[in-house]
Amino acid sequence: MLTAGKEAAWMGKPYSSDLRQRFVAVLDEGMSASAAGRRMRIARATAVRWAATW
Repeated sequence: MLTAGKEAAWMGKPYSSDLRQRFVAVLDEGMSASAAGRRMRIARATAVRWAATW
């Protein structure tokens, strides 16, 4: 149950735009989305989704 003014316990902090830019730069160098996600400590699902966007 959620209480007014409080975020759900499972909601994490959003990733910064700087992290996304660095992630895309690593993809441009030829690294796979999964490997880049591991390297940058990003959830695999997020890494794959970001890679599909760019």
